[in-house]
Amino acid sequence: MTLSLPRALSNYSEAAKAGMVSLTWANSPHVQMRRDLAQAGLLTEKYAQNPLWLGSPREMGGLKGAAFADGHFDTYARLVQESLTLKPFSGQIEANGDLCRFRFPLAPSGVVVIVVEG
Repeated sequence: MTLSLPRALSNYSEAAKAGMVSLTWANSPHVQMRRDLAQAGLLTEKYAQNPLWLGSPREMGGLKGAAFADGHFDTYARLVQESLTLKPFSGQIEANGDLCRFRFPLAPSGVVVIVVEG
């Protein structure tokens, strides 16, 4: 993905540090919960037939699914914290005239937040 911003909006300089947070199908705590419910045989038929659907633990797995998720709360809380922890920027930043270009990997249906400091 390439994102071009006016340099005045990007807060970028050669001395700046950049970090990023991304949420994708691969690192989503909610998606992991769905995988765990499926592996435990707790997905409702409606969710089992629609692999891209997400819902609350109770919607996806009924009362047993909600109880299962409650029992694994520490795991999902850790995954939430990991997914929201700022990591080093894994792309490239190029300042050219009045524009600043950010090139970075972005998975389909993913979300990325870039933080530039300094």
